[in-house]
Amino acid sequence: MDNFQFANCLVVTGEEDPVVSKSARNAVGYKVMPVAGLNVFDILKYSKLMLTRDCLAKLEERLVV
Repeated sequence: MDNFQFANCLVVTGEEDPVVSKSARNAVGYKVMPVAGLNVFDILKYSKLMLTRDCLAKLEERLVV
């Protein structure tokens, strides 16, 4: 995560991803969550938002009414 050089970042994945979660848990200021758990509070809490490719389609499905 040092390559990104973000002070704090919310990483959103398409589904629960234990590999990504384990990789980010030691990085200070990072939080990993699946798109199903995404909420406005978490989006506003972090200065950067990182979305995985598989997350985008699921996010569109969730937001389209």
